[in-house]
Amino acid sequence: MDETPAQPVDPTQHTAPIALVPAKGGGFKKFLLAMLPFVLIGGSIGYMVYKQGPSEIWMSLKEFPKAYLALAFAFLFFDLIADSLRYVTTGAALKTKIGFVFGLRIVLINLFAAFITPGAGGAAPAVSWMMGQRGYDTSRGLSIAFIKGMIGFYIFVPLAAILAFYAPIGDELVRGVLITSCIGLSVMLFIVMCIAIWPQFFAKQIVGRIFGGLSHVFKKERTSGKRYKIGRFLKWLDKILQETAQDFGAFLRGPFWWVLGAFFTTALNIAVLMTIAFLLAMSQELLPGRTHVDVVIMSMLLVVLAFTSPTPGGAGIAEVGGVALFQQVMSESDAFAVVLIWRTFTCYIPFMMGAFVFSREVKRAAKSV
Repeated sequence: MDETPAQPVDPTQHTAPIALVPAKGGGFKKFLLAMLPFVLIGGSIGYMVYKQGPSEIWMSLKEFPKAYLALAFAFLFFDLIADSLRYVTTGAALKTKIGFVFGLRIVLINLFAAFITPGAGGAAPAVSWMMGQRGYDTSRGLSIAFIKGMIGFYIFVPLAAILAFYAPIGDELVRGVLITSCIGLSVMLFIVMCIAIWPQFFAKQIVGRIFGGLSHVFKKERTSGKRYKIGRFLKWLDKILQETAQDFGAFLRGPFWWVLGAFFTTALNIAVLMTIAFLLAMSQELLPGRTHVDVVIMSMLLVVLAFTSPTPGGAGIAEVGGVALFQQVMSESDAFAVVLIWRTFTCYIPFMMGAFVFSREVKRAAKSV
C-alpha cells in the first residue's frame, strides 16, 4: 500500500472518469508495434557487433572498470529519485498530492509504456490508468503526465539546438536528426505555451469547436456502427483536450515554488542521466587531442539524442547515434561498450522493473473488479 492516499476529486472539475480500455481486435498488429523497439535495438546492436567484431567488443566490456560501473549504477537510483520528484512537484503545482513511493511506481510504468509504444504515445495513458486505479482522477493524471513531459522538452530543445550547431559532431546524420527534432519540437512547444497562456480560449474556442463539431457530425442520428464509435471517440478526445488545456494554464498559475520545483527536478533528472554517461566515458582511454570537455559535450548529446528521437524510448537511434558520437573521442569498440552500458542502466533495467510493476498493477486491478 502507498503511504499517500489519493486526494478527493474536485466536484467542479473532471467529474467523469476516463475509461482507458484497450480497443478490441488488431491483436497481431499491436504485438508487432510492441516488438518494434526490440527489433530496432536488436538490429542496431547486431549491426555494430558484426561491424566491429564480437571479440573486440567483448574485450572492451570485459575490461570495463568495475568501480565506474558501480558508481554509474548508484547514479541510476538518483535518476529514479529525481524522476519521482518530478511527478511529486508537478502534481503539487496542480494541487494533486502524489507520494514519493507512488511517484516511483508511476516512473517505472511510464518508462515501460514509453518503450513499447510508437513515439512513446502510451506513456501518458498508462500513467493516467495507474493513477485512476489508485483513486485519482484519470484526466488529471493524463495532464500531469503530459505537463511533466513538456517541461523536459523545454529544457531539451534549447540544449539540443545549441549542441546541434556548435558541438564538434563529425556524423552529419546525427546532426540532422538533432536539428530536425528541434524544429518539430519547437513548433509543438510554441503551441503548448500559447495554450498555457490562453487556456480558456484554446479549450472552448478552438478545441471545443473543432472536435465537438466533428463528433456531432459523426454521431448525428446514429446509435451504433463505426461512424457512431468515431463520434464517441472524438467527443471523448474533445473532453480530454479541453481539460488538459485548462490544466496547463492552472499549472503555470500554480504555487510558484512547486512550479519552480518541477522545472528544477526535471533539470536534475537530465543532469543525472548525463552524469552517468560522463562517468562511463571517463573510464575509457581518450583519443589524442580529446579532453574531458569533449566527453561532457558528447554525454549531453547522447541524452538529448535518446530523448528527442521519434522511436520508442530512443530505440535504435540512441544505440547507433551514441556510438557515432563517442567514437569521436575514443575507439569504436570502447564507444559501443559505453553506450551499451549506459542504455542498460538508464533504459533496459528500468524497463524490466516497469514491466514487473505494471504486471502487478494489472493483477491488482483484476482482483478489484
